[in-house]
Amino acid sequence: MRESKGQTLIEILAAFGVAVVLVTAISIAVLSALSNAQFSKNQNLATQYAQEGMETVRRFAALSPGDYCLDKNSKNSSDLRLKGTGCGRNIDGIFTREITIEENSSKCLDTKKVTALVSWSDSKCTSSNDCHKAELVSCLPDINAVPIP
Repeated sequence: MRESKGQTLIEILAAFGVAVVLVTAISIAVLSALSNAQFSKNQNLATQYAQEGMETVRRFAALSPGDYCLDKNSKNSSDLRLKGTGCGRNIDGIFTREITIEENSSKCLDTKKVTALVSWSDSKCTSSNDCHKAELVSCLPDINAVPIP
């Protein structure tokens, strides 16, 4: 009986240590899963915003070459504004949507190369710049199109 006097205390401390390790591991797994889910959501939204930007430009193929900003609710060619000093976070304060139109690029001969870029940053970014992006590139014929209603 005397030999097992301190053994119960050691068993309790060991069990407590194992419980702390398990709770920590579960917490890390849950936080990682939540972070990945948020990233996936943002990636899907960014791709959707890039597709919307491409469709807006596609409706107005007679646009001049240049760099443009396109806000969330922009649906007309008049909503495209020249980039100038930068677009800023023009969609929900999270995303930046930019449209670049180039004529006769090496990848799109006799057409316009249109790039829709949506970028954002989150806690995974090590700098203050946007480290995530969704980019779509398409070649559009240079026709003086009339907007599709």
